Amino acid sequence: MARRASAPRGSGRPRDDALTRAILAAMLDLVARHGFRDARIEDAAVRVGTSKQAIYRRWPDKSVLVAEAVRAALAGANPAVPDSGRLRDDLVALLSNTIGALTKVLLARTPLSTRVANTFSKIATP
Repeated sequence: MARRASAPRGSGRPRDDALTRAILAAMLDLVARHGFRDARIEDAAVRVGTSKQAIYRRWPDKSVLVAEAVRAALAGANPAVPDSGRLRDDLVALLSNTIGALTKVLLARTPLSTRVANTFSKIATP
């Protein structure tokens, strides 16, 4: 099972939540700019002013780091589950927020972002 940044820790200095958030944001930006294969943990470390070791203490590898970054971004898209009393409207709102977050986070700097974003908009519009 993959370790997560919020996992309980042993003794020692507590983790800096602001640094964790900065690493997640930096890695998402690198993936959006360069793709998963070319996004490097070293570049994320330099960008936020920390070491590779600080990142590897939080996540065992790049795939786990990127997955956690996407999860965190999506959690921000729907901080509370919509509850209008109408299931269809709630599901549309939930999916629209999620698609919007994915578009913003993962496609913001890719050459196809506008085209893909327009396609997602058409899919999400009832």
